[in-house]
Amino acid sequence: MSDDHIRKRLLLLMPTTTYRAEPFLEAAQQLDIEVVVGTDFCHVLADEWNVPLALRFRDPSQAVVDIIDYDRAHPLDAIVPVDDKTTEIAARACEALALAHNAPAAAVASRNKYRLRTLLDRAEVASPAYSRYELTDDPVQIASEQTYPCVLKPLLLSGSRGVIRVDTPETFVQAFYRIGRILQHSPDLAPGNDPDAQRLLVESYIPGVEVALEGLLMHGDLRVLAIFDKPDPLE
Repeated sequence: MSDDHIRKRLLLLMPTTTYRAEPFLEAAQQLDIEVVVGTDFCHVLADEWNVPLALRFRDPSQAVVDIIDYDRAHPLDAIVPVDDKTTEIAARACEALALAHNAPAAAVASRNKYRLRTLLDRAEVASPAYSRYELTDDPVQIASEQTYPCVLKPLLLSGSRGVIRVDTPETFVQAFYRIGRILQHSPDLAPGNDPDAQRLLVESYIPGVEVALEGLLMHGDLRVLAIFDKPDPLE
């Protein structure tokens, strides 16, 4: 039997801008896993540059269809997203192919800060007060309704990108417009596909030490990989 039949085949979904590729590829090599890279490379150039699977990350539904088509000729054993923007695609494709996966709704909630807040609220998990606004709303009016300090953040950008603490109505308005400019020039977002790409969240500020946690949650058991200080804390 050939190696192609023995080795497991893994599809890694990684944006062309990712900095996380090397550790994943090295780990797969150590485990003797065949890796197929699915990326948001230009479809016109994909064949010429020998890109095995070019996907439209801005159109998750089409990306899932393309992955299913690829699986028919090259059966996959697992799909792993390496960035926030590919988690929904991986979850939906795995569900369609009956592979191990997180629930697509959970993948969406983990990336959308407003949906995450509403789910935490529903589960009665302690959370800051929050409100969602359109970028077309009047920031001066919104600023007059807030308690300070507070925090503004885009709904869909990963991690702390675009997260800004403000202490006055004047800085609120400045931050509101600044986030709008960030979203306008972000290659990660497609406003036509998701209206939340043009929305932001305003949260009450919680003082204290801010840390980040990285870990793996498997079947309800959390394995903590790292706890570290945020590089740009709001305090």
